[in-house]
Amino acid sequence: ADSAQIELYTADAMTVLRRPVPPLRHISSEALPPSIAALRRSSRSKLRPRDAASLSALSGMPSLWPQVVDTVCSAGVLPRKELFEAWEVAVCVDAAFPAIPLVADLAAGHGLLAWLLLLLGARRGVRRRAVCVDTRLPD
Repeated sequence: ADSAQIELYTADAMTVLRRPVPPLRHISSEALPPSIAALRRSSRSKLRPRDAASLSALSGMPSLWPQVVDTVCSAGVLPRKELFEAWEVAVCVDAAFPAIPLVADLAAGHGLLAWLLLLLGARRGVRRRAVCVDTRLPD
């Protein structure tokens, strides 16, 4: 990126930081089907293929959600809480920077946040590249 692009991105970031942050969309437990409400979203237990059907059924989620859930659950390496955290952060960052072409995921762990930002951008036709950095591989 040249200096003009960096200045533009910095200006965009400062604009976002100066405006009030909208509240995150929390999913009410009452609105969830019983099979989902029984899952603890803050659980550190790893998602497994058997969890995919329950999580895919969340109402109010975009069409991309079931595909992400299927992929993450089939890998069997990601804690449940990280899926929900990465999704919420990705939705907020994508809304704040809809046309940003480069994603830098620092302390990336599995790199899910970067993947989600790539997918959310691609859904709208925005081509992005991602760089994931971490000092150690996740457990």
